[in-house]
Amino acid sequence: MVKKPQKIPDRPGIYLFKDKRGSILYVGKAASLKDRLAFYFSKREKDARVQKMLGEADRVEWREYDSEIEAFLAEVQEIKESKPRYNIVFRDDKQYSYAVITDDPFPKIITTHQPEVFTQESSSIVFGPFVEGGTLKFALKIFRKIFPFCTCRKPHNNFCLNYHIGNCPGFCCLKNPTITDDQYQGYQENIKSVKELLAGQRQRLLASLKKDMAAEAQEHNFEKALELRDKIQKIEMTFANAKIIKKIAFREDGLDQLTKLLNLPRPPRRIEGYDISNIQGRYAVGSMVVFWDGNPDKNEYRKFKIKTVSVADDLAMLGEIIERRLKHHDWLYPDVIIVDGGKNQLKKLESALRDSLLKIPVIALTKNNKHSGSHIFVSGKRSAIPLSRLTSATRDLILQIDEEAHHFAIGYYRKLHSRQLRRN
Repeated sequence: MVKKPQKIPDRPGIYLFKDKRGSILYVGKAASLKDRLAFYFSKREKDARVQKMLGEADRVEWREYDSEIEAFLAEVQEIKESKPRYNIVFRDDKQYSYAVITDDPFPKIITTHQPEVFTQESSSIVFGPFVEGGTLKFALKIFRKIFPFCTCRKPHNNFCLNYHIGNCPGFCCLKNPTITDDQYQGYQENIKSVKELLAGQRQRLLASLKKDMAAEAQEHNFEKALELRDKIQKIEMTFANAKIIKKIAFREDGLDQLTKLLNLPRPPRRIEGYDISNIQGRYAVGSMVVFWDGNPDKNEYRKFKIKTVSVADDLAMLGEIIERRLKHHDWLYPDVIIVDGGKNQLKKLESALRDSLLKIPVIALTKNNKHSGSHIFVSGKRSAIPLSRLTSATRDLILQIDEEAHHFAIGYYRKLHSRQLRRN
């Protein structure tokens, strides 16, 4: 029976449970080795597979890495090489993810659960299996910001959305591209760089880029040298601050999914959230919060003291603040509006927007005590959509905006209420 080590580092890494002969029984990845391994040596209930593995294990070893991404990639390589029998991945790899680099003239990098679809009649390169599909997509997303590549399954006549947001060079998925040798070579270099990152060869890639940067500077090609320097810095930042970047990627996923949900032509940049706060109509206030690219922009927050409604009628109060807001033509109009409420709130906002000749999609959030019972009403859709059907990134974004609007309204209400109490 394996014993708990005396000191376990609080750092990202992979851990390997081994038997008495030194054979690897199980490989895992951790953002914090200390926290993850604490589970195995705690009294918490564990499934039969884990209990059996711990009974056969003689020791646990680990390797530390600079970031969770690097540990994630190292885990894949170790599992692939050692094939530990207690890793579920080799029992049913249909549920696991792979990164496939196709053998097209402009190779595409695609995530899939069935790599054999790409390898049966081609020489596509497969990386995986990856235990965490979400982390694979996150890693590829940030690699793509540094080394743009194509993911379009079919060629098309016009530049795709990914070209316009800097994710690919554009020509890679056109039906009849006209390119230079430098553009072709640059794309192939991008694919080669991503291959090295997926293979866990970050240091090798950095050394190569630094060598190229020095050579370009020696030839006085300073613009190219600066471009390479920027790539080096982005790679180093990515692996040094993986947790921060993971949050950014999670937020961008929420915006991407919101784009699909609302059938928008591009991800929404400005989102406004509204809420009402009052006690039986007294000290009634409304709030408007603004999120820009998924982040709260508190300089744009606005609060409204209800002027025309003196009874407890949240719907009428909402109508007042929306009408007042839309008269501010000096404020940027939002791409999306989120409001606390249900169908009635949705209709109220849609009516006000029609009167102002604006086409802005609205989401009305109805919350129950349990998220499983909460849902949203969306412009253009008849039925409510349960929050449980949304991706975690989209759900969290909507809930965050709603909570921010709620707290901002409550704060203003309490301020007015306390001010009145002091007067009395």
